[in-house]
Amino acid sequence: MSLSDEQVQAEMRKMISFIKQEALEKAKEIHTLSEEDFQVEKAKIVREECETIDRNYEGKLKRVSMAQKIAKSNVMNKSRLDLLNSRQEVIDGIFSKVEKKLEGIEQKKDAYVKFLSDLIVQSMELLSEQVGIIYARQRDINLVSLAMTKAVEILKEQEKFKNIEIDIDHDEYLDDSCLGGVIVVGLEGKIKIDNTMKARLELIKKEALPQIRHLLFGDNPNRKFLN
Repeated sequence: MSLSDEQVQAEMRKMISFIKQEALEKAKEIHTLSEEDFQVEKAKIVREECETIDRNYEGKLKRVSMAQKIAKSNVMNKSRLDLLNSRQEVIDGIFSKVEKKLEGIEQKKDAYVKFLSDLIVQSMELLSEQVGIIYARQRDINLVSLAMTKAVEILKEQEKFKNIEIDIDHDEYLDDSCLGGVIVVGLEGKIKIDNTMKARLELIKKEALPQIRHLLFGDNPNRKFLN
């Protein structure tokens, strides 16, 4: 039985409606899946960006923290150096005053001759030689000569110095900057004992510096050794 034109049109409208409905449902399904994929991808991107921001923040925080530590360390080191320099200036000032007090020491004749005699005796004992040459400042020569006589008398009381011979060099003199005292040479110039005031002052400065620091500034909690 054949369909009429109206029936054919009706069937076609049904088919078109069905196809259209299928297409709408499929489009809706595709849209839903796309939206889900979009939200997943969006969440992934947001999470990755947040992690990147966190890492960058942590990196910046570490750099800032490190910069602060370095700056603090630099300030502390500078303060420590300034303190050490200030203390050194005080110590240098003290020794400078001592040097000034030693200027003109030869004017205290008797005490200076006794001191020079002790220096000569000590020098010869250190040399442990029978022959010695004394070097001194030109302005001290007369006093050194008196001191040498006394020193020889003292040394000859020791058996090993019975034949001792000491002389003063009159061709070469010590510079006034040595502040006084003597240099005694033995073994034909091979051994030299520097007993000038300048040398002894430097020795005191080196050996007594820890005690001087302690007296002036007290204990240093950061110092492990007293040298």
